[in-house]
Amino acid sequence: MRGNRDRVAKAARVKLLGNVSLLAGCTKKELAHLADLAYDETVPAGTVLVREGDFEAVAFLVADGEAEAERGARVVGRFGPGDVFGELALLTGSARSATVTARTEMVLVVLEPAAFRTALDTHPALAVKVLAAVGQHLAEITQERGAVVA
Repeated sequence: MRGNRDRVAKAARVKLLGNVSLLAGCTKKELAHLADLAYDETVPAGTVLVREGDFEAVAFLVADGEAEAERGARVVGRFGPGDVFGELALLTGSARSATVTARTEMVLVVLEPAAFRTALDTHPALAVKVLAAVGQHLAEITQERGAVVA
C-alpha cells in the first residue's frame, strides 16, 4: 500500500537517505532525487514489514516508531528513527535474513527497486557512488574475517 508523500517532509527524507551507508557519498541533489521517488507509509504496531526468507527488494527508512528483527525466534536487532533496513535487498534482491515487525506505530520512508533504478538511470554518478560503497563494505567484511585479497 502506497502511503502519503506528505507525512515526512522532503528535507527529513533527504536526511534519512543520507543515513544509508550505500548512499554516503551522494550529493544533496542526488539524495533529493531519491527522496522524490520514495514514498511514506504509516503502519500499525504488529505489522510484519519483511519476513525472513522472502525476496521483496524494498528498503525501509524509519522516520518514527520502533521495529524488532528476529531470526527464528531470536531477536537480532532493533530499529528506530534514523535507522534503515533492506538496503542490500534493494541492490541484490536476495532473501531477507530476518523478520522485521513494527513494535509501535511506525512512519516509514519506502524505496522500491523500480524507483531506485530510475534514480541510477537519471544520475549515473549515483551508480558509481553506490558501487564504491558496496566495494568499501566488502573490503571491511574481508578485513574483519582476516581474508587476504591481493
